Amino acid sequence: MRKMQTAGSLLIILFTLLPLSAGELVKRRVLLLDFSNVSKNANYEYLKESLADNLKTELIKTQKFDVIDQRAFESLFPGVLTNSKLTVESATQLALDANCEAVVFGKFVVAGKNIRINAQAVDALTGKPVAAEKADGSVTSEIFQTIDAVVNPLTTGMVANLGAIDRDKTSRKQDVEEKIASIDNKQESAASSSNISAGRFTLHTLGLYSRPMPKMDTYINGGYGGKIDASYKLHKFIYPYIQGSVFFASGKGSVTSMMFYATEAGLTYPLQLGKILTLSPFFAAGIHGGNLIKTQTNSFLLASFGGGVHADFQVTKLLSITVALAFTYIPDMDLPMSFTTLSIGTGFRF
Repeated sequence: MRKMQTAGSLLIILFTLLPLSAGELVKRRVLLLDFSNVSKNANYEYLKESLADNLKTELIKTQKFDVIDQRAFESLFPGVLTNSKLTVESATQLALDANCEAVVFGKFVVAGKNIRINAQAVDALTGKPVAAEKADGSVTSEIFQTIDAVVNPLTTGMVANLGAIDRDKTSRKQDVEEKIASIDNKQESAASSSNISAGRFTLHTLGLYSRPMPKMDTYINGGYGGKIDASYKLHKFIYPYIQGSVFFASGKGSVTSMMFYATEAGLTYPLQLGKILTLSPFFAAGIHGGNLIKTQTNSFLLASFGGGVHADFQVTKLLSITVALAFTYIPDMDLPMSFTTLSIGTGFRF
C-alpha cells in the first residue's frame, strides 16, 4: 500500500513538473477595412483604399500577420456594408465573421487643404483597442508623410500587442476557411498571370554564339554576334514574334571568313514555371544573308526557318536575365546550312 502511495506521489510530481503542451501557434489574421471619407469629398475618395493599401503593405512586411482586405471581405460576404459608422463593437463582429482575430479601421476628414487621419486596431478576441494613431497634415505633397505618420506607428503597436495565437483559440469556422482558401488561390493565380502579362510587349537583347552543324563546319568555325527579338501579346494565345541577328565567323581552308545577318518572323508563347521562370518556345521563318569571303567576296540571300526557346529568369517585374537556345536551317541547293545558337542577355517587358 505504501509503495502504491509513493508511486502515485511521484506521478503527481512528474505531471506537475512537465510543461503543458502548447497548441500550434498561427499568425493573427487581420481584417483591414477601407478608411471612411467623413467629409464626403469625392476628390479624395481614392484615399479610402490607398490608406488601407499602405497599411496592408507594412503589415505584410512584418511577416507577423495574415491580412484580409476589404476586397477579400466583400468576396466572402457580398452585400455586407463595412464603412457606415463603424464602432469598435461592429468592426469586431465583422472580424469574427471573417475568421479574423484583429481588425483595423479608420477615417479621414478633409477641410480645404488640410487632412486629419484616424486609425485604430482592435483585438477581436477581447474587443479591446490595442493601438490607435492620429495625424494632421496637408493633402498636397505632404500627404505621404501624413499617411506614414499613421501607418508606421500603428504597425509597430500591432506587432507589440498582437502576437501569434494558439490555433485552438481562434474559433475559425470551417466554411469561412474554405472560402478564404478559394480567394487565396485566385489571388495566387492572378499573381502568376501578372508575371506573364506584366507588359504586352517583350524585348530581348542578347549576345550569341552560333555553331555550324556537320558539313558546314568544314568551311567555318563557330561565330559570335548579337540578336534582338520582340514579341507582342495580340491575344490570349497569340504572340507574334520578330527577330534580327548578325554574327561573324572565321573560315577554314579556302574560306577566310563569313558574315551572316538574318530577319525572321513567327510566333511564340510564354509558359510560366514557378515564380521566376518563364519558358517561351518560338518558331520563325525569314531570310538569311551575308558575305562569304574567299579570294573574293561572295554575297548571298536565302530563305531560312527555325525555332528554339527563351528562358527568362525574372529579376524584377519588368526585367529578366534571358538564356536562349535556337536552331536555324537554310535550305540552299548547293550547300544546305544549319546552325545551333546559344544566346545570353536581358529581357524587358513593357
